[in-house]
Amino acid sequence: NLTVSSAITTVAATGNLYLQTNGTATVNASSAISSGAGLFIQTTGGNITFNSALAGTNVTLDNTNGTINTSTGAITAGAATAPAATTAVNVAANITATGNVNIQGNSAPNANTGVNIASGSAISSSGAAASINIGSNYSIANAGSITTTNSTGTNTNIGLTASAGGVTGNGAIGNTTNKNASVTVNQGGISTYSGAINAKNFTKSGAGALTLDSWAYTTPALTNVSNAYTVNNGGSLTLYTGSSYYSINPVSVN
Repeated sequence: NLTVSSAITTVAATGNLYLQTNGTATVNASSAISSGAGLFIQTTGGNITFNSALAGTNVTLDNTNGTINTSTGAITAGAATAPAATTAVNVAANITATGNVNIQGNSAPNANTGVNIASGSAISSSGAAASINIGSNYSIANAGSITTTNSTGTNTNIGLTASAGGVTGNGAIGNTTNKNASVTVNQGGISTYSGAINAKNFTKSGAGALTLDSWAYTTPALTNVSNAYTVNNGGSLTLYTGSSYYSINPVSVN
């Protein structure tokens, strides 16, 4: 097992900081990790939990023993999975990147939360062409926030992939000030997402069914997609406003 109990800081802009273990990986409170280049934390199926902030150019968390692209941080998932009845990757503190954020959390059997983003936790990137990709072989739960913050980042992307499950939670996705990211949810199961989504484009992909109902509360969290809603791959997307009418005025619905 790997346990980080004190802060780690590297300032070199070249050479990634790579932490790997055959067991579990835990970053304790008051043990922030900051890399001047990429920061990669990887296990061969063990759970990843962190309670202090992570920062780097590209930040990658992978519990599948997959292949990590050292230039972009992108993950080609491996075959490893977390033990039964556990959360594969638990995000309980902030992740800040100037480039990409990639998280892959796979659990076994496929009946658990693969990636959990806790309330009060923020995943953010300031990159102008950054991607935030969060994936699981089952489900993803977001009670925190996932956002790209660059004011000119028209090529920024936020993707959540829950292959056999769904995406749930009430956390915010996207940035209300710089609403320029394209958000994609790819899921194989059925779920309802209640958090506000602020995006240029929203795409629902995969065979599953997703309901967005952020409008349907006494104090609504208003989803605002400025350009287009698109549904691919035979799945379905429901926009539910409850008993009140809210104007949902994208440029197009595809």
